[in-house]
Amino acid sequence: MTFEELKKANKTIVPVEIKGKKYAEVNQRIMAFRSVFPEGFIRTEIVSHDDNVVVIRAEVGNDGKILGTGTAFEEQNANYINK
Repeated sequence: MTFEELKKANKTIVPVEIKGKKYAEVNQRIMAFRSVFPEGFIRTEIVSHDDNVVVIRAEVGNDGKILGTGTAFEEQNANYINK
């Protein structure tokens, strides 16, 4: 992947506005990823969860090679999106 391919894919993302800020929804980010890596993969795993918090790990890759990983947590009712 070249920087130009990445820029082109990012330009396809149509953000929405939430409380005055632009936000790229997950479906938009996945479409951009697929435009660059049509055979790529996205794996997610729930690492832990309880009544209020869930921790999720994700990895993305292509051709059997992991390109990146990330971990995030979401707290129930923490903001408008999570309600």
